[in-house]
Amino acid sequence: MASGNKGGVMKSAQASDSERGLPSLRVLKKTQMVALIEIIRYRIRIILDTVLDRILPPLH
Repeated sequence: MASGNKGGVMKSAQASDSERGLPSLRVLKKTQMVALIEIIRYRIRIILDTVLDRILPPLH
């Protein structure tokens, strides 16, 4: 009986969250991961540009 009650409570909590229009935790984590990947890509691109700019002029 107790486990059945917990399931019901969880369902009602999820329903109230969706009614308020709040994004679910899974969606929020996905968008945060995408943003993190974009930031890391941008940082790596900047680092590579600076390193290549320092290495290539001596070669010319």
